[in-house]
Amino acid sequence: MERLKALSDKLRASLWLIPACFVVAGTGLALFARFLDSLLEGSRTNQLLGAEELHNAQDVFSTVAGAMITVAGVAFSVVMVALVLASNQFNPRLLRNFLRDRTDQVTFGIFTGTFVYALISLVMSGTGPPPSASLIGVFVASLGSIGAFIYFIHHMTTSIQVSSLISSTIHETLGVIDNLFAERGSSEPKHSIVTGMELAALPGPDPSHSGCALRAREHDGYILRIDLDALKKAAEEEDVVVTLWVGPGDYVTRHQTLATADKDLEEEPQKRLEKAVHTSLVLGSRRDTQGDPAYGFRQLVDVALKAVSPGVNEPYTACNALDGLGTLLADLA
Repeated sequence: MERLKALSDKLRASLWLIPACFVVAGTGLALFARFLDSLLEGSRTNQLLGAEELHNAQDVFSTVAGAMITVAGVAFSVVMVALVLASNQFNPRLLRNFLRDRTDQVTFGIFTGTFVYALISLVMSGTGPPPSASLIGVFVASLGSIGAFIYFIHHMTTSIQVSSLISSTIHETLGVIDNLFAERGSSEPKHSIVTGMELAALPGPDPSHSGCALRAREHDGYILRIDLDALKKAAEEEDVVVTLWVGPGDYVTRHQTLATADKDLEEEPQKRLEKAVHTSLVLGSRRDTQGDPAYGFRQLVDVALKAVSPGVNEPYTACNALDGLGTLLADLA
């Protein structure tokens, strides 16, 4: 389950998924519009739209296709400028907020979907009935693209402000905290797993510990999520208490001791438990706020430190970041 959540977060942060869906939708709508064209053949709609003059319709399709790919390039350039500004002025770790922005993804999707619709309509207009329904579709898609571009510019001018970046980081971190600690008031018994976060006062795994050490295998990276339910089930099957010495946000190296069991195990049970520990950890090449609320704190701290640096010297931005840290700490209290 945790791996599916990590995959969902990864897809959400990608710029290609939603535009790809719009491309598929544009292709399907173009084919459906050609089917409607065959039904409207010989009707007055063709005369009103001038669809019977093929060169007029093809000029419209080619103009819309060229305009959409140009506007998409302009929108992409605006996003790249925002990414560079946020990286240099605030914090490189905030770039992921722009990549996860749903407005940017949908806007690119509308542009690419309209482009594909117009291009397919242009290609298919050379044969068959006059493209009256296809012309109506491209008019509607063009109007929608204009509205999307206007809203996109408005959205970028507001989201690039540091107050908006800090606010989005705060709300995302608060959501993660609420999800992780939703069962704080539960009366159910605790897991047979004690995480390193709960044992923060302890010095760490003791090499002379009488139990067995559960080590990492061939992978390394940052811990994004931990499937505690799966690890709890494995610990109960082996009738041991597992102490997990790492948590979300920690960097795991190869052959590192990740957890310890409260008693010695034979070779096969130890291998099964090590495999359970290994598969319960979702690793990645960089930290992510999803499943790791401490990363939200780190982002705000970095913004505050960057703001008071001699090269930036923006104390008001540092105050905004400190206010955000206060909000997160108050929620944890």
